[in-house]
Amino acid sequence: MSKKLDQARLKAAIAANMAAKPENAPTAAEVVGVDLGVEHAMIPVDKIDPSPYQPRVLIKDQDVDEKAEDIRANGQLQPIQVRKMPNGRYELIDGEHRWRAMIKLGEPLIRAEVKRIFDKEAALQAISSNLKRKGYSDFELARSIKKVEDESLIGTVSELASFFGCQVSDIYRFRAFFELPKEAIQMLNLSPTMINRVAAEKLKSFFKSHGESSIEIIITAMRQIESGAVPASRIDSWIEKNYGVDKKTNSKAIVEKFISKSKEGQTKATGSYNKRNGVFKLEFQDQSLAEEFDKLARDFFKKHSEGDETFQ
Repeated sequence: MSKKLDQARLKAAIAANMAAKPENAPTAAEVVGVDLGVEHAMIPVDKIDPSPYQPRVLIKDQDVDEKAEDIRANGQLQPIQVRKMPNGRYELIDGEHRWRAMIKLGEPLIRAEVKRIFDKEAALQAISSNLKRKGYSDFELARSIKKVEDESLIGTVSELASFFGCQVSDIYRFRAFFELPKEAIQMLNLSPTMINRVAAEKLKSFFKSHGESSIEIIITAMRQIESGAVPASRIDSWIEKNYGVDKKTNSKAIVEKFISKSKEGQTKATGSYNKRNGVFKLEFQDQSLAEEFDKLARDFFKKHSEGDETFQ
């Protein structure tokens, strides 16, 4: 049996199924044809809704304008992909820029491929078709990964990494975006390119260690990364240097070094002073200074002690 005959019979079977169950067929202005389970139709643009699985956070007006000019000059060269929903409307699978461009041009109808697929397949196709395009930020990819995980569309982390074309370790970095404080996530929703997954992982660890008190520092750090002032890979060191906050413990350090100058103008380190959370650490370069401080410390505690003044 020839391939052409097989396709003809399959088309006939699909057409017969549509006729038997018209509620499953597209409500389109004009059905152009059927091709191996895909219905080619002209669909009203106002009956189409965006895909909930669209990775992109923001659709730029400039990109839509450019697509509209291209369609105005060359026509709609490629159909969008949609699926019909139970409420009679259509959900986009692929082609949001084309759809928005046709609306901008004032076109009432758009050429579409209407696919008969279930929720899981539609979700994965929508994500897959969009990921083929360049220009997605790490945060936008993280949103898609979270959507897939939340809805259990893919089983294991390894399968997830394979689907998104990344390493397993990257999946954990992508997850870090949603372990940041809500204020940080709100900023990313407005500016999704603000930080990458490396920075997200470092800031997540910092937030986990330091809690609510670290939110303002995290926000400032994100702005520093976005401006290019600090590399994402060095953001933890930048926080420690500028805020005196250790990247592993929730504490601010006060560190001072003392230098003495002789009559001849020569300098000499006398020691250093380090205070963190009420704990003092002093280092002396001169033994006589250490003994002098030891006497001062003992006198201080004797003065402020009650009862027995004997040191144990």
